[in-house]
Amino acid sequence: MKKGEKVEKGKKGEKVEKGKKGEKSRGVRGKEGKRGGEGGGGEREGVERKGGKGFGIFVTFCVLFLFWLLLSGIFDAFHVGAGVICSVIVALISHDLLVRERGEKVLLKSFRFVIYLGWELWQIALANFDVAYRVLHPRMPIDPLIIEFDTPLRSDFALVTLANSITLTPGTITISVEPERGRFLVHAISKKPADALTVEKTMQNKVADVFMVGGQEKGGEWKNDMAA
Repeated sequence: MKKGEKVEKGKKGEKVEKGKKGEKSRGVRGKEGKRGGEGGGGEREGVERKGGKGFGIFVTFCVLFLFWLLLSGIFDAFHVGAGVICSVIVALISHDLLVRERGEKVLLKSFRFVIYLGWELWQIALANFDVAYRVLHPRMPIDPLIIEFDTPLRSDFALVTLANSITLTPGTITISVEPERGRFLVHAISKKPADALTVEKTMQNKVADVFMVGGQEKGGEWKNDMAA
């Protein structure tokens, strides 16, 4: 063999080795890029979770502190300070019960909930007069019955809101709730308050509107919306 041929073969071998090394380095860079992307995604998720947690604590604190001020009615430094401390402690411990994720339109739901509370207080006042009339009437028009109805509500907070609203309204008491089906078993003092829950369904619609759940259609059937 000639020297020229050996030199050419040697050059070709060097080129092949260089090509292999280049491919290996590209593969290593690609893997590192993927790992970096995965790490960046994990970091972003962690930041979002921390942000959602802080947002939940803040919203829960505001709700609890306002509730404290309403119930206390005393605005001196001691009572306000005690309210701040208690609200912070409870918000840190149980914020996930009220706000689970930041993307749940919490502020809008909170605003609707405040409006709903005003409506519920008015219903409680009207129901008080109705029960007093039935008790004081000589014939006592009382016809107790147990009713059962379904709702589109599935979240714990929505179910608790409706259950407590029914119980707080004189003339009706919530006996049991099936969270999986949104089914309520209620005792009513007479047919009128029972029809308000089974026929008119005003209270169910109000609570469903607060939590942005499918409301009642024209035909009287509930929309099957599981996202409470």
